[in-house]
Amino acid sequence: MTDAVPVFDYPASEEWFPLSPLPLSDDGIQQITRQVIARGGRQNKRHARTLSEHLKLVWQAEAHEIPIQVGVIYVPHTWPVTCHPAPVRVFSVRYPAGYEETIEEMVHRAPQPQDNLATTRPMEATTVDLPGGTAYRTHWAESADTGYPRIRAETEHVDHYFRSEACPDETVLLSANWSCDNVGSGVVELVDQIAASLRVVSPGSGNGPRPVLAAPDGRVVFAETQIGRGMRPLAQHGFVVIEQGVLTLLDSDRQPIDSAPLPQVQASKRGITGGAVVALTLANGEKYNVSPGWGAHRGSLSLPGLGNPVKDAANTLVRCVENGGGTVS
Repeated sequence: MTDAVPVFDYPASEEWFPLSPLPLSDDGIQQITRQVIARGGRQNKRHARTLSEHLKLVWQAEAHEIPIQVGVIYVPHTWPVTCHPAPVRVFSVRYPAGYEETIEEMVHRAPQPQDNLATTRPMEATTVDLPGGTAYRTHWAESADTGYPRIRAETEHVDHYFRSEACPDETVLLSANWSCDNVGSGVVELVDQIAASLRVVSPGSGNGPRPVLAAPDGRVVFAETQIGRGMRPLAQHGFVVIEQGVLTLLDSDRQPIDSAPLPQVQASKRGITGGAVVALTLANGEKYNVSPGWGAHRGSLSLPGLGNPVKDAANTLVRCVENGGGTVS
């Protein structure tokens, strides 16, 4: 079956986009970006432009360099300015017979960090039983500079390598990687579910990728957040984390300051700051002033919200509170 295609199931959510056939054409990229723009708002237009460039530079280039067969990406509705344009991506690859590396060599080849990368989770290699046969599974993570002071983005990887009865002389790879700060818990479990659905089929068989899996909970992280209570500063490089319906404030060392369920959070933008500071009142009555992203721009000549992404991040934070059932004024 020389034309066999390794396909898999993926989450049934409008935030997940299939990328096939590959390599992506300009029309395919435009179709995805139009769907992102259709969500409405200035930020989604900006997000669509960033996503378009990402798809052109990454997916088109990789699909020409390695034999990518099928891919999907996660493009969240709500994203802070520093969010990766597609924080989760999953794709399948068919390495032809005679490929220069065996499965064992591919699995045990240590990741080679570049100058701006650092391995944060050593590679773990195990064997797992999939419906298509025994697979080698690797799991590791790395962090990289983001261009923002004190902020490093961590990316987690899970790969499955196996041989299929449909093409026994070839190596099939299911590769998944994601931005840890921009997706919630449960992604590893999701990737294992995707791997369990991996199958090699003939084109035109009708057994293609299916959007049938449950999507994991999302996570939104606003890094470099200036946090204060009244006139008292609590963090210059803190974090606002929204996950599983809860808003949590963390200090510069990621230690908890306070938290509350989103329906019990009140948010309003401080007009005197040009909309770059959000006033949050939590369930316990405590009030905080937060300026997401301002820590990365502290010391610059521009005012918050003028010529930098702070105001956009503040708008996104307010929208997150509103979408989570909180009160916005």
